[in-house]
Amino acid sequence: EPSTTVFVEYPGYPGNLPLTSGGVKAFAADFLEGRVESDDQTQTLSWLFTQGVDPGCTGPCSATNCCTVAIHEGMDCSSDASIGDPYWNKQLVSTNPWQDAKYVIQGSLPTAANDVSVTSGFGAAQINGRAAVVYDSAGVRVGCATITVAKKQKKELINGAIDKLNMAVDQLMDHIKDAIEDLAEAANKSHHYG
Repeated sequence: EPSTTVFVEYPGYPGNLPLTSGGVKAFAADFLEGRVESDDQTQTLSWLFTQGVDPGCTGPCSATNCCTVAIHEGMDCSSDASIGDPYWNKQLVSTNPWQDAKYVIQGSLPTAANDVSVTSGFGAAQINGRAAVVYDSAGVRVGCATITVAKKQKKELINGAIDKLNMAVDQLMDHIKDAIEDLAEAANKSHHYG
């Protein structure tokens, strides 16, 4: 499962939010997973947080990186230096694309989002294993986990879809057969009473 389920408190986090818990899924560009399809420079994120995100993230915010979930340069969460900055291909994408990957608290936790598309300019190989960072409403980094990118190939998806289609056809044929038998029985009964 392509998710970051074990978050740690961001190194040196000065605030009082509880430890972030939940999960972030990243579906990378050069792969397909479920209904998510994208090109080779885009990641699609989905997340569910059960605690440790800022209850102040209820709508638009103005601080840099406020209320975002961003993939960073680093490959672990051991220190601020090892996590690095938000990760995107600056030769292809001029501004930080992770600014648009915002979570919003509506009522109480948990909070979730599906299929948030971010064009980072990188594909799966460059994103896999990097740090995913959760920010609060002031743009402060509160939680971190490493992310694993989904790698379900097209062939597997096509074969799975064919299997599901075959099962549906078999079920439909069984229903048609049952309906024909019911009609034949009804016709026979009708013929006997007619």
